[in-house]
Amino acid sequence: MSTKNSVKNPQKAKKKTKVPFSTIAKTLYSNQAVIDSRKRPWYISIVIAVLAVFLVWIPALVSGYKTNAAGGLAASNNYEVNKAIKHIIGEEEYFKAIKVDKDKDGRMVLNRDGLSAYGASDSTWQSEYDLLNTKPLFASAYNDSSSQGASSYIKEYTNLNLVYYFDCVGVKNTGTRIKPSVSGNSASTTPEYETEQTTFLEAYYFPALSRKNEKAVQYLNNFITTVILNRNAEGKLGNYPHSFRLVGQDFLNVGFFTLQTTKSSAQMAASYQGDLSSGLEAIGAKQGDSLYSLLFKDASSIDEAYDNGFVSLAHASAWENNIKSTWINIGILSGIVVGLILLSGLIMFLLSRRKISKYRDTSFLDARKEGCSMTLTPSLIARIAGFRSSQYLYRVLIAGSLRRLVFANNKVCPPLNTQSDNKPLYQARD
Repeated sequence: MSTKNSVKNPQKAKKKTKVPFSTIAKTLYSNQAVIDSRKRPWYISIVIAVLAVFLVWIPALVSGYKTNAAGGLAASNNYEVNKAIKHIIGEEEYFKAIKVDKDKDGRMVLNRDGLSAYGASDSTWQSEYDLLNTKPLFASAYNDSSSQGASSYIKEYTNLNLVYYFDCVGVKNTGTRIKPSVSGNSASTTPEYETEQTTFLEAYYFPALSRKNEKAVQYLNNFITTVILNRNAEGKLGNYPHSFRLVGQDFLNVGFFTLQTTKSSAQMAASYQGDLSSGLEAIGAKQGDSLYSLLFKDASSIDEAYDNGFVSLAHASAWENNIKSTWINIGILSGIVVGLILLSGLIMFLLSRRKISKYRDTSFLDARKEGCSMTLTPSLIARIAGFRSSQYLYRVLIAGSLRRLVFANNKVCPPLNTQSDNKPLYQARD
């Protein structure tokens, strides 16, 4: 009998101590429970750390996968950009000349060779800009070179010389337009506002430019600087900044500006970038299709063509980039949570080394466990705040972790007993 008992006892000794869920839950609101977590098994802390990371994923995933990738193009208030695009789709004859084609790699692209019949090279860019051009489009070429009139504000030129077509959509103002009140110490500090016309959109088409061109991004940035904004060598604007749309063989870029613009600032209110090849493929476009007919495929009005056609195309075009940005954001959030866990653990370890610490037996591994438990509550609160705004998610996560560290400091290193101040000097020194 004694032999059998001796065999059973070691088995009982190997049983691991169970950690009640209630003790883990206490770490959500109790700093003492966080400190006590240093005695838990290491795998419990790993589970808590993983949970803290995944909690902040939830609002980012929901936002990334449910948000319309068309961005400002799908917004109800987008500074009349939707009104301008509806005008182009429904009333400009040249839009019907845009066809779907395939490039040498078999990717869907837009063929704009038909625009040449509507472009007026004998007019001027300024006449189109002033809504005075009698032709549907202004045709010209932008040579991105310092010797060919490109803005000297540009730091790097591409030396590309490409044809573009320009269509300015807006209305001439009638009567007296009231300028907003602007405070300033002198006339030189008072912004000059555009009063002659209200420009909804500057639409530019680049028949020969593809996003596959490694210089495409730089070329478009330089085009915006030179043609759209007309910056001088010091960077000051020569034109009023208006919302613009840049369309190439396989890209669609839109910049949004407020309607009442001033030359004192070129800060965009929003922007959009889309890959038209992906978008055209997603909506089932075929080679030879008219873009106009694709947008009106399931639409009986211009509003439906815009909402169900153009916005759907813009959403599909930006979807891949939107998902990529979502996962980059998730990676940043995960790095922040892991960084806060490591930082919290390091600070808790350093606090435990102080002479007045009540927990001087805390090892470096124990402090890491405390850091895992401490970060769970900020992650949970950040998850809730993240559904309201992504900015709140970051702020709550970081501020919450730092705030909890401050309160944990009072537990690890409590204030000295104030009663010693009332004792005689020889007793206070003991």
